[in-house]
Amino acid sequence: MWGLAEIYSFRAYGDRLFFLDAVNIWEQYTPWMITTQDAATGSHPLRNVTLPSQCNGSSVAGGVFVSHDDGSKASLGVIASTQGSYMALSAYLYEITRNQTYYDSANLSHTFIQSHLYNASRGCIMDNYDIQQCQTGNDWAFTYDTGLYLEGLSVFANTTKDSGLIQLADQIALDSMKKSSLWTNVNGVITESRSNVKNDDVGHSFKGMLIRALHEHWSRSVNGSGISNLTEGFITVQHNAILNSAKYPGSNWYTPTWVGPPVSTMLPWGQLVAMDVLSSAISFAANTTDTDTSTNTNSPNASSSPTSQQSSSSHKTPLGAIIGGAVGGSLLLILVIGIIFMRLRTRRSAALTRVTGYKPELLGETAGRGSSDPLQSIDPFPPPFPVIEHFHVSKLHNEYRQPASSVPQSISQPSSSSGVTHLSTPSRDRPSESSGSRQDSIPELMHRLNRALASLPEGTEGAPVNAPPRYEDV
Repeated sequence: MWGLAEIYSFRAYGDRLFFLDAVNIWEQYTPWMITTQDAATGSHPLRNVTLPSQCNGSSVAGGVFVSHDDGSKASLGVIASTQGSYMALSAYLYEITRNQTYYDSANLSHTFIQSHLYNASRGCIMDNYDIQQCQTGNDWAFTYDTGLYLEGLSVFANTTKDSGLIQLADQIALDSMKKSSLWTNVNGVITESRSNVKNDDVGHSFKGMLIRALHEHWSRSVNGSGISNLTEGFITVQHNAILNSAKYPGSNWYTPTWVGPPVSTMLPWGQLVAMDVLSSAISFAANTTDTDTSTNTNSPNASSSPTSQQSSSSHKTPLGAIIGGAVGGSLLLILVIGIIFMRLRTRRSAALTRVTGYKPELLGETAGRGSSDPLQSIDPFPPPFPVIEHFHVSKLHNEYRQPASSVPQSISQPSSSSGVTHLSTPSRDRPSESSGSRQDSIPELMHRLNRALASLPEGTEGAPVNAPPRYEDV
C-alpha cells in the first residue's frame, strides 16, 4: 500500500520523485511473486518447501507471498490485501509507462486473484489463500480485499481497453454494492469494523479503500451509465450516513462507525476514513456542475436529444487536486496533534530538555526524504526503501481455510508493447494555484505551530515552565 500512496501523490502533485519511490517499492515486492517458471518447476528461491504448480486446476503463478521474514520460508500463504495492492500498483505503473514488465505483473497477479481468491457466488474477494493446502478462507472477506482488486482491475482494464476486463470490473463493482450484505445494513450503509471506535484499529480504514476503488472505477466509467449512477447513489448513501449519524453536532468530527452514534472526541482515524467519502461527494457535485454547464451551452436544436459525445464521455473531475488537499490537510492535522501532545507531556516533567529545531532555510531541492540527515544531498533516484521484513504484515491475519475454485479470465496482450514511454520530469513546485512553493510554505507552517503552542495554558504541576524555543530562531 506504500506504493499506492506514492502513486496517489504523483498524480496529485506531478513530482517525479513520488513515481520513482513507487517503482522502488514495486521492485522490493516483485521477488516475492511466483513467476510462471516458479510454478512450472515447483520451487521459489525465497521458500524452502515444494511449491505446487497448480491448485484446483489453475496455475499458482502470480501469487505474492505475504510473509517476508526468515521464519516464514516454509509458508506459502497469500492474503488479498497484499495481492490486490501489488496488482493495483503494477496496473498504475503500466498505465504511466506502458512498460511490458508492469503489464505482465498486473496480468499475472490478476489471474491469480481470479483463480484462487474470487468468490463469484458471494461477489467478493476472499481474504487469504494457502497455496500449500490449496484452500481459501471460508468467512473472511473485507471491503478492502475487494476494493484493492477493483481499483487495480479498473485501471488495468481502462488502460488495455480489454472489453472482457471492463465487463469484469463492472461486475466486481456491481457485486460490491448489490451483494454487499457482507458489510452493509438494510439501509445500504457500510457497517464494517465492530472495534471500539476510540481504538486506533486498522479495521476502521478498510471501507475507505472500497470507496476509493469505486470512485476510481466511476471516474473511468461512461458518464450516465448504469454502473456510474449506481456508484454515485451508493457513495451518496455513505455520505448522508456520515453527516447524519457519524458527525458530532456542531463540529466536523466523524466517528469511524458510519451508522453512529457520534462521539464528542476528534478521532484521526475517523477523519481519515471519512475523507474518501467526502472527496468522492465533491467529485460528484463537480461532475454535475460540469454536465449542467455543458448542456446549457448546447444549441437549442441539440437539446432535444443527448449527443453521442455526452453519452460516451468519462468523468473528468480533477481528483488529483482533491486528493492532494485531503492528504495535505490530514498530515497537517496529525502534525499539530502530535506536537500539542508532546508539549503537554513535556510540561509534566521536572526538567525541560532543549530541542534542536528544524531550520526551514536548510531545505532545498536536495534535502532528501530518503536521508536521515536533512543537510545530506541525495541522488535524484532515492536510495532503497527499508527492507520489507520490518512490516510484519502477517501479524494482521490468521489462517482460515476452505476449498474454493473459480475460472480465470483470459486477457489479450496490449496493442503496443514496444518498450517504455519515458516520463518527462515535471516541475517539483506545487501547482500554480497553491499558496507558494514547498520552501515558502514551511516557515508559514512553523509560524502557525508556534502560535498554537504559545496559546496553550501553563502546566499546573510544579514551577511554571518556559515556552519551547521558536523553531525559526534555533
